[in-house]
Order: sequence, then structure tokens, then C-alpha cells
Amino acid sequence: MNLHGAKTIGIQKGSQRQGSELSVMNLAFYSSQLKMMEASTMSMFHLAIPSYDLEATRKFYTEVFGLQVGRSYSSYIIFNFFGHQVVTHLDKEEKTQALKMYPRHFGLIVESLDEFNVIYERCVKANAPFFEARFERLINMPGWHHSFFVNDPSNNLIEFKHYVNEVAIFN
Repeated sequence: MNLHGAKTIGIQKGSQRQGSELSVMNLAFYSSQLKMMEASTMSMFHLAIPSYDLEATRKFYTEVFGLQVGRSYSSYIIFNFFGHQVVTHLDKEEKTQALKMYPRHFGLIVESLDEFNVIYERCVKANAPFFEARFERLINMPGWHHSFFVNDPSNNLIEFKHYVNEVAIFN
């Protein structure tokens, strides 16, 4: 069950049974996280990033990721980035020359490994420019996840990741 479901943290809603793997402190943490997530189920993330070339950006996001364009003007394009709003603003002077992962990148945490694989294969088939091809980080440790990075035409780095144990996303 996903992070919204009680089974993930060893508790069934409406029951007195608690999973033995949780301490009282962990229970309080997970309970507060669930309340926060339930309160924000209708929230959407907004991100504005620079675009050196709007037409190349439009082609990249629609062809590589299959995204839908919302509004589009001569100075910016709004994309539906997997249910979130990404706006690419024209800035012909902003193209980053030296690509580096930190401190600036954005991305999507994909809930299922199957979905992650579909997105990865779509990027491969579209010959997306990979900054870092698929890899696994923190194997067999808390935070274990699959990840890859691609860069758009303006050299904005985009990371896709899937956590083996989704409780590790915030913990």
C-alpha cells in the first residue's frame, strides 16, 4: 500500500493493532506525515525554469516525456509535468554551460518501479540527453532508490527516481 495507507507503517486504520517494528516516536512521526499528506492531496507543485529556446523546449518536453502543453506565449510555456505545473520562461542568456547535478535540479519521484521503467525507456527511445543514465543509490540501505538524470535543451537537469521503500522519501 502507498504512503497514504496504514499498512506501510504497520498500522491498520480502525484497529488497535500496531506493528511491532514501530517505536512510539516513529509512530508520532508517521502519523504527522500522514496528516500533512492527507491535507495536501489537492495541492500541486509549481516550478519556473529558464528556457534558452522555447520551441526546442516544447519539442523536448512533449516528445521525450509526452507532456501536455497548457498555455503557451512568446515568452513562456506551461507544461503539465505529471500532474504538476512546470513553466519554462524564455531567457536567451540563461543557458547553463557547465552541467552539474548539485545544487540545481528538479524531478519526479515515481511511485511504482514499472512507471519508472516506462519513463526511462521512453527517454531512451527518444534519444534524450542523459546526464547520468539509470543507476541505483544506497542499495540495501534506508533511502535505496533507482534514479536517472536527463537535461533539457536549456541544460536544466531533470531527475526521475523510484524509492524501493517509499517511507524513506522523507525519513
